[in-house]
Amino acid sequence: MSDVTYEVHQSLADGENNSNDFLGESSKKIDLSKYASLAKKLIESDKIYLNPSISLYMMADTLKIPAYRLSYAMTHHFGKNYHEIINSYRIEHAKSLLLSPTFAFYSIDGIGNESGFGNKTTFYNAFKKFTGTTPAEFRKKYQD
Repeated sequence: MSDVTYEVHQSLADGENNSNDFLGESSKKIDLSKYASLAKKLIESDKIYLNPSISLYMMADTLKIPAYRLSYAMTHHFGKNYHEIINSYRIEHAKSLLLSPTFAFYSIDGIGNESGFGNKTTFYNAFKKFTGTTPAEFRKKYQD
């Protein structure tokens, strides 16, 4: 059991009470920020964003919480939906690979694959959305 999963189980066992009655449920209330924090910890420590098959449901299952709660917590705490959060981590990873001499021989598509994107179109669209430029333009701009 990962540390993140253990924290969730411990929180549930302790029956944490606070003023943020999550979606009106009175039993075993857990603060939205606690779910968001656990999600962030899972994303960053396990680098789940590198898995092209990762989904909100898989993440929720790992954390042993309902997907709707996780989605709500992430959206309200970070101001972005699940896909935007995962893609932002993927884009940051792709940017570091694009600038790394170790990955200089990788194609742009290869960088997208290494960053967790399942296909070229999704990678290009997300990269452009988050950076305002294409991956090739980014690489060229910062390698010169």
